[in-house]
Amino acid sequence: MTLMKVSEHYYLRYVFLLSLVFFLISCGSRVPIAPVDKAIVDDRLVGAWWATDSAARESIELIIYKFSEKEYFLEMREEKQHSGQTERDTLHLRSYIVEVKNKRFINAQMIESLEPEDRRYFFFNYFLEQNSRLLVRPLEDVGNIRIDDFKDSKSLYNFIKQQVDNDSLYGDTSVFIRRQ
Repeated sequence: MTLMKVSEHYYLRYVFLLSLVFFLISCGSRVPIAPVDKAIVDDRLVGAWWATDSAARESIELIIYKFSEKEYFLEMREEKQHSGQTERDTLHLRSYIVEVKNKRFINAQMIESLEPEDRRYFFFNYFLEQNSRLLVRPLEDVGNIRIDDFKDSKSLYNFIKQQVDNDSLYGDTSVFIRRQ
């Protein structure tokens, strides 16, 4: 791998870490990709995962717990080093997995508030490598079509089904390593 490729890899990872929390608090959908009764189980995700930027100034610990037969509880802990100070933030999400054209997507719902407008869904495509590396890509708006524009799950599911192979549907990939 060339130096340019290595630098680009770390830069993209850093960009993802910075943008993930912003993504979670700034947008989202009022509807999931599919209802929870369509969820599939993938207990390989259960456990603690870790991602960090190349300078070790920002890190995310993702802890995934089994919540019910088809649902998971995600605890996302972000830590930033800034001017000698450590800033910490934790997000709690209810989640479940659906499959669209053989690709798996995490439907993650904010649960910090009881207000319906604050309990938005966020979507992540994921892939596991050897059960020790979790590759995660957030879903993003495509052109002028916003994820939040869909009023029901069926329309959102059909849109994702049409766009599932379109790289512009996804944000930057982040790599989480399983913690032992």
